[in-house]
Amino acid sequence: MAAGMTITRYRMVTPWSAPLSAALLVLFAGLGVWVLASRSPSDGGPTVLYVFGALWFLALAHNGYRLCTGVREIEVHANDEIEFISWVQQVRLHAREIVSVRALQGRSFRIVVRHQGGSMTLAGPFDQFHQFLAELKQAQPAVEISGL
Repeated sequence: MAAGMTITRYRMVTPWSAPLSAALLVLFAGLGVWVLASRSPSDGGPTVLYVFGALWFLALAHNGYRLCTGVREIEVHANDEIEFISWVQQVRLHAREIVSVRALQGRSFRIVVRHQGGSMTLAGPFDQFHQFLAELKQAQPAVEISGL
């Protein structure tokens, strides 16, 4: 029988990045409102203004969603239960429910944890994350770890 995971808490390497990102989102939302309010419809037609506004706020909403739902802490509890904590939710799973942990390359590097009920994205790099992955692999040998 494999040894259980170490009861511990993993935190982001840069915990200050989330409040900074939130402040920037608020700043950009205000900038968007200011740009839209300062333009008259004759500055390029109302269609351009509406398209700009819609795209601007869609981008802000997408980034705000990712900011609020990104996992900021991982707590390992007794019996190999793992809790993934974001600003708006806490998901508690048993290690055997985790299907994969993948690093997605692209415009921004993201780590996605897939489990039997869905998936979640980590908000950024975590301290001692390789230790977490090694212990997860021991507790759940079938977990697929790629790109890390």
